[in-house]
Amino acid sequence: MASYSGAVHVHRLSERGVEVSTFALPQARFWLPREGHVSWVHRPCEGADNTVVLPEWLRDKHKQLIGDPAFKECASASAARSGEGATPDRDRDGTGALFRNVGKEEASKQPDYKGHVVLDGKRYQVAGWVRDRKQGTGKFLSLAIQPADQRNGTSAQR
Repeated sequence: MASYSGAVHVHRLSERGVEVSTFALPQARFWLPREGHVSWVHRPCEGADNTVVLPEWLRDKHKQLIGDPAFKECASASAARSGEGATPDRDRDGTGALFRNVGKEEASKQPDYKGHVVLDGKRYQVAGWVRDRKQGTGKFLSLAIQPADQRNGTSAQR
């Protein structure tokens, strides 16, 4: 089965659900479960952007996703593969997402942005800090990347 992996904006939270919309159709809000069949890149927070992974059956239930480019890609890939060789809950190689770290405390060393990227079939965590240029004016984004399964300075093999 093919899954949907796409960016959403979180509008509201309830005990059991998360009200979201896609960037392609921001006016078409819909509810997703907080847990269970849904995988969130970050814990859902009101007003924040997030990446969600849905199984094919749940993706097809929410017609609000039809206008989203990620829906079109996974639907056409699902039809082309007819279930053969499908790797559920995987992002496409060479893609990723970076989101503002809404839980960052003022004057902390936490990253301003957090997210992920998939390279050569492996998932990596990405952290970004907004920095001021030392010479001249302007800002830039400084990045740090580490394997997603790396914990406490040690790397685990998949």
